[in-house]
Amino acid sequence: MSEPVTYPPITENDDFISDALREASIPALMGSLSHLRGDLTIWGHGFSPSASPFGPIDLDGMTEEQRELVRAEAVKALAAYRDRGSPTVEPLDGETLLTVARLVIGNAAPDAFLPMLLADSGIDDSAIAPRPWSERERQKAADFAVLIVGAGMSGILMAIRMAQAGIPYTIIEKNAEVGGTWLVNSYPGCRCDVPNFFYSYSFEQRPDWSHQFCERDDILAYFQELARTYGVLDKIEFGSEVTEAVWQEHDSTWRIAVARSDGTVTTKVANAFIPAVGQLSRPKTPALAGAAAFRGVTCHTGAYDRSLDFAGKRVAVVGTGASGIQAIPEIAAKASHLFVVQRSAHWLLPSPNHQAEVPSGQKWLLKHVPHYARWYRARYASRALYGLKVVAKIDPSWPHQERSVSAANDQVRERLIDHLKSELSDRPDLLEKVVPKYPPFATRILPNDGSYLRALKRDTTELVVGEIASLDEDGIVMADGRHLDVDIILYATGFQSSQFLQPMRIVGRGGEALHDYWGQDARAYLGITVPKFPNLFMVFGPGTAVFNVIFLAECNSRYIMDAVQGMIESDLVSIECRQAVYDEYVDRYRQEANALAIATPGVSSWYKSASGNVVSNLPFDVPDYWNWTRKIRFEDFHVAPNGETSSTNAVATGRG
Repeated sequence: MSEPVTYPPITENDDFISDALREASIPALMGSLSHLRGDLTIWGHGFSPSASPFGPIDLDGMTEEQRELVRAEAVKALAAYRDRGSPTVEPLDGETLLTVARLVIGNAAPDAFLPMLLADSGIDDSAIAPRPWSERERQKAADFAVLIVGAGMSGILMAIRMAQAGIPYTIIEKNAEVGGTWLVNSYPGCRCDVPNFFYSYSFEQRPDWSHQFCERDDILAYFQELARTYGVLDKIEFGSEVTEAVWQEHDSTWRIAVARSDGTVTTKVANAFIPAVGQLSRPKTPALAGAAAFRGVTCHTGAYDRSLDFAGKRVAVVGTGASGIQAIPEIAAKASHLFVVQRSAHWLLPSPNHQAEVPSGQKWLLKHVPHYARWYRARYASRALYGLKVVAKIDPSWPHQERSVSAANDQVRERLIDHLKSELSDRPDLLEKVVPKYPPFATRILPNDGSYLRALKRDTTELVVGEIASLDEDGIVMADGRHLDVDIILYATGFQSSQFLQPMRIVGRGGEALHDYWGQDARAYLGITVPKFPNLFMVFGPGTAVFNVIFLAECNSRYIMDAVQGMIESDLVSIECRQAVYDEYVDRYRQEANALAIATPGVSSWYKSASGNVVSNLPFDVPDYWNWTRKIRFEDFHVAPNGETSSTNAVATGRG
């Protein structure tokens, strides 16, 4: 924060503080001590934390003696802070703050990352502060109508930002409640695979998450609570779907057809159309011959039926991706027999604390120690947003491309295999099946605390590798002819992630349909906007997926808000991305994506479209994208002032 910050007062005695500090992240604690003292004293002992771009966040490279010294100084500093009445904490000056940031993250990311990390953590968010609005501009905003599609994480975020600016909006939501993917994904074991101290809005961080990686119900409650707090619920039309949106040239608006659950269809008119449906909203269920003949129960993890009872049943879980490895341990403990049907293995990231609760002392530190939670978030984000790309970059000179894409990637591969060997030393038959045949990071790497591998070792569990040929009355017929006799089939087969904005029909300038314009490969300038489709802005659109989708959604929402507010201020009725700007961005995107492991030939993933091209992931350096989306460049757009119809011949305003 660029302003002084007040925290809940510390009332506990020195012994309590000392005990709580046993559970502290020492790098985050050292950052907090810099704020409490207003200087760099804590860093003057000749040591500082380190960080590798890949590995547990708690590894700080320090000795226990060094940690004890920091804890001892922290007890004294926090006791003095308590005795002063826990006053507001003044911000550090700019250069001191940058120095502390470098030290806290252990130089795990270049300096270009520092302003972004400080802003995202809330330590200094002046770089992303919303634009100030006059009363006159707020009055003008009252006549600008926005329609948002989706009341999940992205839609709620977009709604909050619109409300803060005083811009009227409506949300169309197909479900009966808010929550998006966290509403429909309620399968056993469902939880976040990004720590919630990072997977949360930067402006609504919580110090009291129950787990580092929270369960689905806690995350859903977080979004539902914020929807209530910010008054979003009153602006949502539940049980409704946008079926078609058509651009109207004569008045520069979108005419949007909305089908309700009662069968009625209404038309909405909006100045700006903002799909915020995400990529994980439409389950992908295999189209298998004989599916109608199966007499048992089938279900998809993305549309889970919580009344399912696996006790004493023969069950098949199809798929070993993110949802599969979370559900399998829970089901294996109940089913009489479990078949795990695997087409291809996924790399597993050792995460011992993946299901662990946050210790009480850590919770106290997160709530009471000034800036501790924010530095904790910044340190994690530095590695998540930088370190993973370091080990995923293709080195064309590396001679072993069939197994890894670089020397660093190969080191990660060996570490991951060593972990699998240690977990499966007694089951060499399983080890051979669970080691992927492709480089790490070619597909999503999955954190797991070992529970999945332990479930595979159960006497009642069998890992079946191969393709499914068909179903029959009694179960699954594999391509090799083997029959799996089951009562329940749970598809953990992911989502139609590359089919952006389906099944909506979106028609732009000249009657061109968006999906015809895209063909097999969806793409957008900054993942947000497309030529020929004025005033259409996507949140979490093509090419924007990173380790933490909330971070990217905030980038998108800032850009969209700047665009909409700029339109209102300058009396613009439409803005449309210039074709040359779009083409240049798409070319750059392909070059960058093809330089990463995600583009590995022959490896299928939700990152790619049916053509085999990467369409989902953000391949650029994250600080670049963060900077590109902080403010809109109106020179990248054709614009039409009020009083003119939208036209590609309109003159750019030149606003930067």
